[in-house]
Amino acid sequence: MYSESMTKRITISVPDDVAERLEAAGPRQASSYVSQAVRQAAEREKTEQALEELFERFGRPSPAELDHARRLTDQAIAWQADQLRNRGSAT
Repeated sequence: MYSESMTKRITISVPDDVAERLEAAGPRQASSYVSQAVRQAAEREKTEQALEELFERFGRPSPAELDHARRLTDQAIAWQADQLRNRGSAT
């Protein structure tokens, strides 16, 4: 999906705790870690923008609708976990 062949070296400033984690990871791992974090943040921003556009068009969901969606999501996650557990015990 992403090309690792083209890279650009940049200098950034980060809080001390972040710098410690990156230094502990080593230069190659640190670059990969930061690249992945930036890509995930960009994807989140794109998703949030799409949601805002939907909210503007159709309105925001009510608290009851959000609660219902959370319950459905929890049920789906539980179902998926059961499927994975059952698949593992079937072997």
